[in-house]
Amino acid sequence: MPLMALSLPKHEYQVRLLFDKCPDTFSPLSSCFCDEIHWIANPCTPVRFRYSPPNYLSRRAAYLHCFHSIIALDALAVSNWLKQGPLRVRNMGRAMGTSTKNDVVATYHGVEVLSAPHLGPNMIINMGLGKYERREVLSALKFIEEGDVVVEMGAGAGLVGAAVAKNCGPEKIISFEANHKLITSINALYEHNGIADKIEVHNQIVISDPEAPRAVDFFIRGNFLGSGMTITKGIERAEKVSVPVVAWATIKEQFKPTVLLMDIEGAELEFFRHADLGDIRVIIAELHRHIYHRPGMREIREGIAAKGFIEDREASGGGVFVFTAV
Repeated sequence: MPLMALSLPKHEYQVRLLFDKCPDTFSPLSSCFCDEIHWIANPCTPVRFRYSPPNYLSRRAAYLHCFHSIIALDALAVSNWLKQGPLRVRNMGRAMGTSTKNDVVATYHGVEVLSAPHLGPNMIINMGLGKYERREVLSALKFIEEGDVVVEMGAGAGLVGAAVAKNCGPEKIISFEANHKLITSINALYEHNGIADKIEVHNQIVISDPEAPRAVDFFIRGNFLGSGMTITKGIERAEKVSVPVVAWATIKEQFKPTVLLMDIEGAELEFFRHADLGDIRVIIAELHRHIYHRPGMREIREGIAAKGFIEDREASGGGVFVFTAV
């Protein structure tokens, strides 16, 4: 992995980047990009530029944020920047470290990813390399077809649903995300990529139990990927919020979905216990064994099979399972 060391003047960071096996580490990126970064990061000529890290980052995290901000620049941006000479670096602080909310920080299966406070540097790198939610998105792109109506439970950053809307030609995607802090950014992502007519997001939790309450508790962690109705770590530091419930029966009646795409951090066990899966032809679900363990996994798989589905064992893996209607 790349290494970096920084000295910190009051208003400027002096950056020295040392790369270890850069061509292998960044093989998905262009060789031009790697060479230019080598040039920028020549250990003999440290680069100085203005950089203001987000105020919630520790000094060590700010170092990494600064580094990842550099390598997250796309090759064309770096190329254009270098044509103006090394002194131009002094004016690149905003492009590198303090992105505005409309900055494109990565491209993910054709979807332009906008800067957002919940996207950390490692996550942005993984998005650009296609590693973010890799199993889930590849299964979705393979099994979702033109004309499908998709219900997505657990939109997260909005990228998996956006990739489906961009590439699969669904009639409609109805997404649900319990974390209210993500909704504005998700809508901005949809608008920016011209898919807002195909996909919509609701700050609700879908419950299949006919006796479900009107709202349920949800725990928001610093890393949104670890948030959920049930969390096994860090609950003392999580923010507990009440999220409105929408009935699965209502969703089915109103939208008539054909595909169920879900990543709801452990709540899938309770959902599948009560869910009517009629008219669904494909289920793509990330299951969380660490929450309900082996008995829960068995119950989910056997319960889905009893409702007329078979598991596609070739497509399933890495915690993501694909079930198709018989």
